[in-house]
Amino acid sequence: VSITLPLARALASQGVRYNDCIPSQALQLVPGNKVTTVRKNISTDRTIAMEPDINCFMQRSIGTSVAKCLYRVGIDLRDQTLNQRACMTAERFKRATVDLKNASNSVVLMPVFKLFPRDWFDLLALTRSERGTFDDRTAIKEGRATWFEYNMLSSMGNGYTFEVESLLFYATCIACGCPDYDTYVYG
Repeated sequence: VSITLPLARALASQGVRYNDCIPSQALQLVPGNKVTTVRKNISTDRTIAMEPDINCFMQRSIGTSVAKCLYRVGIDLRDQTLNQRACMTAERFKRATVDLKNASNSVVLMPVFKLFPRDWFDLLALTRSERGTFDDRTAIKEGRATWFEYNMLSSMGNGYTFEVESLLFYATCIACGCPDYDTYVYG
C-alpha cells in the first residue's frame, strides 16, 4: 500500500494511525505515480498514471465532492445523455461545441492555484502526485526509479482529474458569458 510523503505527514498530523486502517501491512512512501499507457482505441494508446493507493482514495473523495457541486448547477457527470443531446442540438442549430485533445493533461497547476479557494487548492495539492516515473514497480520498491516533476495539476489516473477539469471548463464557459442553462460540460 503506497502513499506520498506529504499526504502521509498530513494524515499523521491529524492522528490517523495506519495500523488501524491497514493491519499487518507497511506503507510504502513513494515520491509520486507510475506513468504507463492503456489502449484508447485500436490504433492509439492513452497515457495514464497509476496513483499511490492512499492518495487515490483521497482523490476519489475529492472528485465525488466536486461532482456533487456540479450536479447542483445541472452538470451531471454520471450521465452523458444531456451532453449528447446538446451536441446534436448544437449541430442542428449551428452552435459551437469544443472537444479538447489531451484535455486531462492540459490543466496546468498555476492557474488552479490562482482560481481555486486556498483550502481547496491545498487539498488538491496535498493529494496529487508531484512527481512521476516511467520505471517499473520493482525499481520503485527498491528506490532505483528515476523521477520527474509535474507542472500539471493531475493526469489521467488521478481520482479527481475528470471532475476538476469539468469544473474548470464549466467556469470558463460561464466567465465567457455562456448562459448557465445552455452550458454543458463532460470532462
